[in-house]
Amino acid sequence: MSQRAFLRNLARGEAYQAEAPTLWDVGFATAVAQAELEDRERPGAYHRLRFAGPDGREVLIDTTRPELLPACVALVCHPDDERYADLVGAAVRTPVFGVEVPVRAHPLADPAKGTGIAMVCTFGDLTDVTWWRELALETRAVIGRDGRLLPVPPAGVPAEPYAALAGQTVAGARRTLVDMLADAGDLVGEPRPITHPVKFYERGDRPLEIVTTRQWYLRNGGRDAALRGELLARGAELRWVPEHMRHRYEHWVAGLTGDWLVSRQRFFGVPVPVWYRLDNAGEPDLAHPLTPQEAALPIDPSSEPPPGYEESQRGRPGGFVGDPDVLDTWATSSLTPQLVGGWADDPDLFRRVFPMDLRPQGHDINRTWLFATVVRSHLEHGVLPWRDAVLSGWILDPDRKKMSKSKGNVTTPLGLLEQHGSDAVRYWAANGRPGMDLAFDPAQIRVGRRLATKLLNASKFALGLGAADALRAPCDNSSSARLTPRRDLELSATEPLDTAMLAELSGVVAAATAAFDAYGSVHRSPWPTTYEVGRAVRGEGDPELLRLAGDPLSQVRRAKSERKLSMKAEVPLAEALGPAALLDRLGLVAGDLRAAGRIGKLDLLPDRTTELVVACAF
Repeated sequence: MSQRAFLRNLARGEAYQAEAPTLWDVGFATAVAQAELEDRERPGAYHRLRFAGPDGREVLIDTTRPELLPACVALVCHPDDERYADLVGAAVRTPVFGVEVPVRAHPLADPAKGTGIAMVCTFGDLTDVTWWRELALETRAVIGRDGRLLPVPPAGVPAEPYAALAGQTVAGARRTLVDMLADAGDLVGEPRPITHPVKFYERGDRPLEIVTTRQWYLRNGGRDAALRGELLARGAELRWVPEHMRHRYEHWVAGLTGDWLVSRQRFFGVPVPVWYRLDNAGEPDLAHPLTPQEAALPIDPSSEPPPGYEESQRGRPGGFVGDPDVLDTWATSSLTPQLVGGWADDPDLFRRVFPMDLRPQGHDINRTWLFATVVRSHLEHGVLPWRDAVLSGWILDPDRKKMSKSKGNVTTPLGLLEQHGSDAVRYWAANGRPGMDLAFDPAQIRVGRRLATKLLNASKFALGLGAADALRAPCDNSSSARLTPRRDLELSATEPLDTAMLAELSGVVAAATAAFDAYGSVHRSPWPTTYEVGRAVRGEGDPELLRLAGDPLSQVRRAKSERKLSMKAEVPLAEALGPAALLDRLGLVAGDLRAAGRIGKLDLLPDRTTELVVACAF
């Protein structure tokens, strides 16, 4: 499936190879996509370097990466910065190496950062990549895939001073070059310690470098304004729960700086399904990859020859070589609707289930799984892969810290389900909201267990009295009816709080039924109806009474809790103060309030306060 989709992307020109700046994790020895980055605060230092400008002018530069000085290709300032306006278009010389580099203007330069003029190196960060690309600057790569400075200096950089840096780690080269700058008198003042965000691969433990490599990319709007607009429009079509997650999607798409890097230098993964012809000198023709027929998939280019070749021709001049890379995990995960829908092997099923209804997922993979799935579906099918996306938060530990195996604070659901039952776990989980994190709370699970037990026992009791048959019985005098109309009325709820509760339940049943019907629920089990609930009420109930009774009861329970009393503790006297009209309504449920709160005497004192306040005397 993954290879099939990739080959189709390749045939349409959506997948391509390019020699380009690549985010590189030295520890994992692989390329990294923009979506796999995270910022981590790390200590560093600003070093002020002295460049030699025209007519003996000094140009001071602040940098946290002096080791990249031999990779410097330009200085850049803001177009409106008058301090450097006369330098734009001129050239300066780098300290230590004496290489001439141009001074250019670009709106991304920040006049308030450092000295207001920056050193552009190939490559220190993603801003360097932007400047290099948009200003059409030279390339002087100095860091290799092993995280060490290359053994040979880039073109135009003198070999003698560079020799002291060759083969060193980034940290070692930094120390050496700072010493060289100080010896040359081009280090101004002492390094100034700072703490700043540094880019890391989300699973790595070493800062990322940017090296020039040949990789496979998939177009995602990062370098194509028209495609970016189409993908933003797809995001607008999608129904987001919660709604604010739409803005995260839009911010991510609008902020993309390049296409999706889909190739990886790893041992395990789905192989990139292409080969390359070797010319008579044994060099691969990377511009014209050889591809298999879809019917031959899956294939492994490292162990299978391309059509028209024999295995004996592998690696020989005039023969072929397989692409050594594998596809990014997300390149396959982004095809989950196609995978489960049978896109490759069950066209009838796929036609009936795609596009799908719902993508439930965590908010932290909005920019990876969700966006990548939208990209693949848009490119292949021209539609959204689903119409709704519900994004959950994380389950945190009781101290509201993210669960992690390394921290030993992970709780898995299986043991909870076995110990407390699914209803108790659902009760706790129902406290969460889409898009929001939820702390694991064993106490709430125990409360849920007790509530589920009470509901079960109460339901058994009511059902044992024939409640279900009574509610479903027709309201007439036929022999099949369990109850006569008169008897039906006698058993209807009449107490205000009871009718209020049943009226509220009727509203919940109606809303839930409408929501399930509108969504197309697959559940076929019996479901309560408003007719059944209405049969249990004489007259009309007022749901607001239920909420009105809950407020003073909460205040009574809070008073007991503050005094560290049991909820079963008696309250000899409680006074309810509030507007007269409110207390008149409260009087309708006063008996239930006294019983639930274990209140001996309840006095209603009208117009003493503007809001309902309950004072308890113990």
